[in-house]
Amino acid sequence: MTGRKHARCQEFSNVGALGGPMFGGSALGAFHGGLPGVCFGLLAAACAEELPADVANYRTECVLMNGSPIPQAGRDDPHNGVKNVYACHLSLAEVQANRRPLPEGTVIVKESTRSDADFAWLIATARKSNGQWTWNEYSRNFSDEPFVHILAGEQVCIDCHQKVESADWIYTSYGR
Repeated sequence: MTGRKHARCQEFSNVGALGGPMFGGSALGAFHGGLPGVCFGLLAAACAEELPADVANYRTECVLMNGSPIPQAGRDDPHNGVKNVYACHLSLAEVQANRRPLPEGTVIVKESTRSDADFAWLIATARKSNGQWTWNEYSRNFSDEPFVHILAGEQVCIDCHQKVESADWIYTSYGR
């Protein structure tokens, strides 16, 4: 399931991928590297998908799994900050049962808040479909901006979560 694009990206899409008013009417394809190429790359990266609608209200519509906030796991923690983990598309009873494997359609949402901020800066999702997990991360720099999908490779998530394959690839259980 995909999210919507940020409003700034819609403007980018309206001018066309290779030219238009944004680039003075010139075809961007005529440039080989240089500043226009860098600008195009930055715009494309900034136009990632936002947080999917079915998890946008995770704090109120999903079940908090951990009993207390999860502290940062050292300097190499890829989700820098204090974390809370939510289970979406499950009832409270299903989450409390701690049964594994988790059912199809389950979405796990992990939010991370840095020690010097009062808002979540990172959302990591694990979405179960056809018996497999799909991993995505969304980030923001300020509390008033939307979360935007970041281009982190799924393999990083898989390599870390493989350690808990016997727990259906999810570290957190209800109440822990």
